[in-house]
Amino acid sequence: MPVASVPRSPPRTIDALVRRHAEDAAFYWTQLDAAAMSPRIGLEGIARFQGLLGAHLDGLFVAGEIGQLAAFKALDRWMKPGEAYVAAWLSLRRDDAAALAAVMQLVARQPAVLLRGLIGALACLPADAASRSLRMLSGAPDNEIAQVAALRAAVLRGANGVRSLAHPVSHYLRSSSMHVAAAACRAAPVVPGDETSMLLLQGLLGTPGASAAPVRAEAAIALHAGRRATGGPATAALWQSIASQASVLSSATGWERRQAQRRLNRWVRCFGWMAPHGHGNLPGLFEFLPSRLGLGFALSHGDPAHLPYVVRQMAQPESAAYAGWVWQTLTGLPLPARASPLTREGAVSAALDGDDTLPLPDIAAVNAVHVDAPTGGRILLGQPLTVELADRLLADGTAVELHALASTALYFLQPGHAQARVGFHTLRRTPPSP
Repeated sequence: MPVASVPRSPPRTIDALVRRHAEDAAFYWTQLDAAAMSPRIGLEGIARFQGLLGAHLDGLFVAGEIGQLAAFKALDRWMKPGEAYVAAWLSLRRDDAAALAAVMQLVARQPAVLLRGLIGALACLPADAASRSLRMLSGAPDNEIAQVAALRAAVLRGANGVRSLAHPVSHYLRSSSMHVAAAACRAAPVVPGDETSMLLLQGLLGTPGASAAPVRAEAAIALHAGRRATGGPATAALWQSIASQASVLSSATGWERRQAQRRLNRWVRCFGWMAPHGHGNLPGLFEFLPSRLGLGFALSHGDPAHLPYVVRQMAQPESAAYAGWVWQTLTGLPLPARASPLTREGAVSAALDGDDTLPLPDIAAVNAVHVDAPTGGRILLGQPLTVELADRLLADGTAVELHALASTALYFLQPGHAQARVGFHTLRRTPPSP
């Protein structure tokens, strides 16, 4: 951190208290970030994490420069997204340019790891601070990390967030940086009527080079979200990007593997909404996707014809519990489960995936269940998935039903369905800010 922004050392007791605030705030943000992947964390758990995160952020904010220093030291030591979230949120909330510059220097060392925390901080700021921060970071010349963070956070904040950017989305779609262009693709359909951006997205579908796969994929998803593509070139571009990313995933390790898996998971779920039911190439998709990603596709595609595949994945130790949950989410039927607690070879992986407390399915009993699912369209909880069903679940659904809806239908309700999009953002994205 620049010397001018470093306060005097606080008394030891205060220093310990503030340091604990920084540590716990990072911990609870990390729990919230992981909650979106867990079928078992309901609204009560999310609300509890939100309240604890807000309390610790409040303590750091009241501590002023001392709180900022504690957050920066934690980030400098651990270099994890939770610490990046806390340090960035404080510097942006306090409008401390020197502290923000120091945080950005650390984020630039490991952007693949820390960018998620910076995006989360921008997404959770109060409206006035968010508008100021989005305009500042999106207007930073030759700083692709700042621009990507601003674009991604603007999407999470909706139309007002995108309107707070320093330039129109079309400006970023023309960027020579693949990272900036891909992030801009996500922002393009958020504000209806942006015809210039829609035309640019069509051109980005053909961006050459293996490194441009994210641009092609995000352009395809954006065109579909903007109701400008229901198949053809957009679907083909996303299919090719998924195949390319699956190859990257097969050789990646550590954090790079987690990032590749997160990206591929998003693309596969979006592809589930774009691909027509009954397409002849879909069996090939299941062949090259890892089991868990294949289950994610089956869930978002919502075709009861995939249920035999889902049942087969119950025999895979690393995905058995998740397969049971997908089967239950699609059919709406109680899952025949074993009485024993969850113990399997993939226990560590399962814990990271968030389904370590799910019951293991009894495969023989599942095969004996008669599933009378409607055909000819997408299903959820054994019913045709319609806007009316989604709205009803958002208004009156249980925590389990809400998670099922969020898991399968996050891309279903497009910009016209404000109630559902607000509901999803509240459930999955936005911890409160003091």
